[in-house]
Amino acid sequence: MTQYGELKMRAFDLSMLMIRCLEELPASVVGAGVPVATAGIRRHRSRWGLCIPAGLLLVTAWGLSRAGAQSVPAGLSCLSARQNATRTWGDFQGTGFRDSTVVLDALAALGQSSAASYAQGVTSLEGSTASNSDYLSRQVVSLATVGIDLAPFTTPLLNAQEAEEFNSGIPNFPAGGWGAASGFSTDTLDTALALRALRAAGFESGLTVVNEQVAVGATTASHPFNFPAGATGLSILVRATTGAMRLFITTPASGTFFIDRDPSNVPVNLVGLPEQAGTYSLRVQNLGAVPISYSLEARFTTADGFNVERISRALRYLGLAQNPDGGWGIASGEDSSLMITNEVLLTLEAYGPAFVPRSAIDRGLDWLQGRQNPNGGFGSDPGMSTVYETGLAVLSLVGGGRSAPAVIDPARSYLVATQAANGCWNNDPYSTALAVRALGVITGCILDVDGKNPCCDVPTDVVYVARHLLGLTPVPPDFRLLDPTIPPDASVAAAIDAIRPSLDVDMNGTIDVATDVVYIARHLLGLTPVPPDFRVLDPTIPPDAAVAANIDALCPP
Repeated sequence: MTQYGELKMRAFDLSMLMIRCLEELPASVVGAGVPVATAGIRRHRSRWGLCIPAGLLLVTAWGLSRAGAQSVPAGLSCLSARQNATRTWGDFQGTGFRDSTVVLDALAALGQSSAASYAQGVTSLEGSTASNSDYLSRQVVSLATVGIDLAPFTTPLLNAQEAEEFNSGIPNFPAGGWGAASGFSTDTLDTALALRALRAAGFESGLTVVNEQVAVGATTASHPFNFPAGATGLSILVRATTGAMRLFITTPASGTFFIDRDPSNVPVNLVGLPEQAGTYSLRVQNLGAVPISYSLEARFTTADGFNVERISRALRYLGLAQNPDGGWGIASGEDSSLMITNEVLLTLEAYGPAFVPRSAIDRGLDWLQGRQNPNGGFGSDPGMSTVYETGLAVLSLVGGGRSAPAVIDPARSYLVATQAANGCWNNDPYSTALAVRALGVITGCILDVDGKNPCCDVPTDVVYVARHLLGLTPVPPDFRLLDPTIPPDASVAAAIDAIRPSLDVDMNGTIDVATDVVYIARHLLGLTPVPPDFRVLDPTIPPDAAVAANIDALCPP
């Protein structure tokens, strides 16, 4: 066995010993505060003598450097420090409304929803009045995760939707989406943001297909959509086909049937279909001798009266507004914009199989990748990268499955290099929130507090967390003899403090080494998070699945 392997095995063995020791420590020792805890360990040395070397002198498990891992906690600290006295971010006379929503979304995505700054920001946002469709849409997205009634926000958003146009000769055909505010013409940015808000709020979407191509003799993949209980008025609007097609309709309980259509008998709204709660799926076969394309929408009205046509017509607008180069401009026919293309891609990715074809997303991602600069960043102007556009691009690319190192690693390097010493980017909450969220997506592990492990490592990261929570220096001094590149204690401590709210994995309102840290260590080592005998003493501990989900948010499997 190599020296590395021996050290790794020793680290694992000692990690298990540390867990066993921590499980046996009474709450009066570990959970009663730093002075009592450290004194308690000294007093009980005879019983837990082996716990001291196990918990505090673990050897390091060497790993590959992960640039950006410490950038995330530092960025979170910046956002916390930059919150205004009004519990907002940025300048509310300018873009502060937007900035606050983007910060809240980043905090939620990075497991910081139990942080005081997040709760205060949500309360402030809930009491704010949005002045346009952009802000109202972002407000809905940010509030959708906190369990409040969203109707006061979604109702005015729906009221601002523009009617669909049927004259294909108008410049912005077919409209039907959202503009800057009620009464304004449809544009791609506001439509994308509004659709994302309705998705976050849980509105059903049906199915929208925009110009899917079908080769000669081919049949498309199945396109599923959900028909919820209590819904009525199921119909399939076949808007167009360039050739003879056969539409296969698979129902939840009545099998599959088909309907043939060609250019002479479309558009047509197919009604009188079987209505069964569950998943339907549609497939289209090309019956002709040349390739065809077709467009259709599956529509219905939900039990609470929402017609998913409101979603499908707006998705159709986005699909038709895509430029030949793959990007999107502010409206149909306008030059492609990096920021707008990112926002549209994030929306289409959020709708998943409810929007077809996937090739539209892929073409958008191709266009986006082609705008990466030599320094790894992205920007609207060739050769000039910006933090916020790079953050958006990373989110779009990763969300679309484009996470190859050749693209993502240079973007990460750009973001890490442009972060200031205070953890911020440009001292701007909007840029900082997008950058920290993008790095969180890339690194995937905010528990990697030393930025050196392949992911979260029990012999290092978890030990550092436990020591810091007990009031000790995070890194045992002899660790640095083996690895002098471990970051300074102040940096590791700051990283731990930045994620402190997320360490309460059993959601009891306190962060306890004897419980939360034990659960984290056990789960990362492949054990059930909560030792069974813990529930004998406290039957209110959440189920293992709930605790494990909270740990996975810190360190995705």
